[in-house]
Amino acid sequence: MINSMTGFGSKEAEITPFGKISVELRSSNHKFLETVFHLPEGFLALEDRIKKLIEAKIKRGRIICAINIIGGLGSNVFINKALLKNYTSRLRKIRQQCQIKDDISINTLINLPGVLSLAQNQISKTRVWPRLQILVNQALASLVKTRQREGQALYHYLKSREKWLKSNLGIIKARFKKVIQEKLGKLNTDEERTSYRHHRRDREINFSYPAF
Repeated sequence: MINSMTGFGSKEAEITPFGKISVELRSSNHKFLETVFHLPEGFLALEDRIKKLIEAKIKRGRIICAINIIGGLGSNVFINKALLKNYTSRLRKIRQQCQIKDDISINTLINLPGVLSLAQNQISKTRVWPRLQILVNQALASLVKTRQREGQALYHYLKSREKWLKSNLGIIKARFKKVIQEKLGKLNTDEERTSYRHHRRDREINFSYPAF
């Protein structure tokens, strides 16, 4: 059975406390097996494990693996209190020295460099991998099925073309013979006809087709 190298497979599931994780696999034609990853932060350490799962099921094609997280653990707001106090102290001194009447607003403080930042929750690969492994394998199974379906469709198309060629082979041969006879009839001498026959024999088309 012919297997296509193009296909798509996906799977998603809720994985507490990480949120909804989706795995998408898309394959296209390629001479060898090439895997491209689009992974969220914290998942890069799992790239080799995912690659081995793919290599166990897929032998050829360019595979794009995309993993996305929806909801779950997000980002925590981090306030550098020590730096904020330092900023406030310095600004107050400058305000007094320069006799500035404007008050120091919170909007001014949080926009100062280094005061406010987002701290990403770290993904524990030990906790997430068992469930993620199942998702990747399920997405792979879906991908393999679509490649098989497309390969089967390609096989039936090629078989139909083979049937059409065989059914029309007699017509093509008869037409070819008629064209040759008409061409020979237009030649004036036996020498020209002999030369044309030799030239035609060298370029004669083979109308036999292999079975699939």
